Amino acid sequence: MVHIQNATLAGGVAVGAAASMPMEPYGAMLVGCVAGAISVVGYKIITPKMSQALKIHDTCGVHNLHGMPGVLAAVVAACLAAVSKYWDTEDRAAIFPETFSEDELAGGKGRSAAEQGGYQFLAAIITFGFAIISGTFTGFILKLPIWDEPREDNLFEDADNWDIPEETTEHAQNGPTEKYKSVNSESPM
Repeated sequence: MVHIQNATLAGGVAVGAAASMPMEPYGAMLVGCVAGAISVVGYKIITPKMSQALKIHDTCGVHNLHGMPGVLAAVVAACLAAVSKYWDTEDRAAIFPETFSEDELAGGKGRSAAEQGGYQFLAAIITFGFAIISGTFTGFILKLPIWDEPREDNLFEDADNWDIPEETTEHAQNGPTEKYKSVNSESPM
């Protein structure tokens, strides 16, 4: 069920970049289906391999829900921009005024639709570059010894960083205590 929920959200992420552009419903459904498939493959295959090989733990599934569908969204937006010459003039003027000449529209630059698609793709590459460089830089800073990095066997242990009441820790280690059993036994379900 979790894969279906995440695949649905990934479809929305992928269509979101092109949401302001004219797209037929079948196009949105196709992009959403591809994004959903990419998301599920990411959760089932890519994340475990990434965890093993790179020691990267994507505990919230950001890579599969936003990252890979976002890359697909950037490609779809660039492709739609590249064919914008076939759009209705009003739609194209609202979204890509640069594709008109100065005579046709104030602020127009006379770009071709293919050039506009190239600009869209270049903007995506620059964005990915910034994300990779800043993420790598942040990773190096967080690996500095001044941050007292947790031991490998304690990576997911909250007690190192938070004050946790004893009964909660006991509950997690030994199963429900009498207090928790009595609360659960009174519930109507």
